Amino acid sequence: MIDFDADYRMTIDGALQATATTLPAFNPATRAEIARVPDATEAQLDAAASFGLTDETPEWAVTLGYSIRF
Repeated sequence: MIDFDADYRMTIDGALQATATTLPAFNPATRAEIARVPDATEAQLDAAASFGLTDETPEWAVTLGYSIRF
């Protein structure tokens, strides 16, 4: 069973990341708020999007439909 009252955090580069703010998650059937989820900062989003990219990453993998900022 899912614990909707848990303290949810993100995992970026294998490490748990806390956030200062959260966003509501809703039950689509009832529209009732069922949990609060992490609201990532821009730096956290950039870190998550760039994780795993190296100098050996093929150019097509970097640009295939995505815009990644470094």
